[in-house]
Amino acid sequence: GMGQGQSGFELTGHSKAVYACSCSEDGQLLLSASGDGLLKLWDLTTLKAVRDFTGHTCAVYSCAISASGELAVSGALDGTVKVWRVSTGEEAFSFTVGDSGLAVMTVSFSPDGTCVLAGGADKTAVIWELALGEDSVSGEPVATLAGHKLAINAATFTFDGESVVTGSSDSTVKIWGKLSTLKEVRTLSGHRAAVMAVDVTRDGTLVLSASQDHTVCVWAAATGNIIKVLKGHSDAVRACKFSRDGTMIVTGAYDHRVMVFVRAEEGNEWQRACKLQKHTRGVTSCTFSADGMVLISGSWDKTVRLTPIEDVRTLAVFPPPEAGEHPQVLASALHMVPESEALLASPALLAACSDLAKMVGVARVKAKLAHLIGFLLRHRAKLGSRNMHCNMLLFGQQGTGKYHLARLIARVIVSGGFLRHPGGGEGS
Repeated sequence: GMGQGQSGFELTGHSKAVYACSCSEDGQLLLSASGDGLLKLWDLTTLKAVRDFTGHTCAVYSCAISASGELAVSGALDGTVKVWRVSTGEEAFSFTVGDSGLAVMTVSFSPDGTCVLAGGADKTAVIWELALGEDSVSGEPVATLAGHKLAINAATFTFDGESVVTGSSDSTVKIWGKLSTLKEVRTLSGHRAAVMAVDVTRDGTLVLSASQDHTVCVWAAATGNIIKVLKGHSDAVRACKFSRDGTMIVTGAYDHRVMVFVRAEEGNEWQRACKLQKHTRGVTSCTFSADGMVLISGSWDKTVRLTPIEDVRTLAVFPPPEAGEHPQVLASALHMVPESEALLASPALLAACSDLAKMVGVARVKAKLAHLIGFLLRHRAKLGSRNMHCNMLLFGQQGTGKYHLARLIARVIVSGGFLRHPGGGEGS
């Protein structure tokens, strides 16, 4: 059934908690998984139930629709994974993860739809390759990702299909680099309790994780550094998802709330845009519609809610540029500098610029920085020597802030190996 709330719609029909919901790539269909053992397919244009997928004999914890929309996959409490034909609701293939009957917590497809990724209580994630025949589907396991110390609660392929990101009750996130070799594994540590959900932007640059520690972290995939800790939930965060363009995040938690965070147009700053309480019990899953205009959330209250958020971006308040503009300050000042990329990559330098901007204002920092970096690069041969200290002191005589900045930039120039290129950057 369907009911219209104050703002949005409620999809009802499950007789127990909704544990997962997944949107088709074309935005037309929604699949929900429940403790009642059913998967329900919904038409998002009519908001009506299309069909049930029946076959699981226990709670279904996770589900996904392949990018082509032809297949769906589900994972259940008893360790079974089922692959379904979306058009008919028929079960096409089934396999068991591990041999202990431990719960499957997460299932998903590779971007090309040829592989299924499943993870769960046995601490590993497995990749099964599917063979799609005219009227049959078969499959075989091709990889096992072992390394987490406790259950895997979430796993997803990166959009290029080359890597997998997993989140575990051991409170870590792992990025399993090139699946062909499975050699490079990066562990992201920072959460203080189980990681319940993960996501990754389509360009592969940002990883997202939701935790029982009440926080959600945005990580730089390349470095494993935390870019932002998103706060505001008052209980375990069970779900998190990027919008398709990577500029919004939705989170859902056991505090009954769903929150949306928005990325600043420049830089990597995130701020909360809204906090919604549409559910009467804990939120177990959430995602955006394909166009990013509707929030979709599932809950222990047995419902899936659709909440329009057209104007949500306008609600995010970012700190005034004086305090928060240091990456752009630096970027514009470095515009003419051949080695700017290495300089831009220094967090210490960004922090120093920020402090200086607060003291003297952004416009003045821009002018000073360009001047300062030019000076340091011109004298780069002397940067390692002791008398350079005096030169910098003279140069920065108006205040210690500038002297501190000069030393920082000098250090970056020296450590970046720019001393060898008096004529500018390599290849310039």
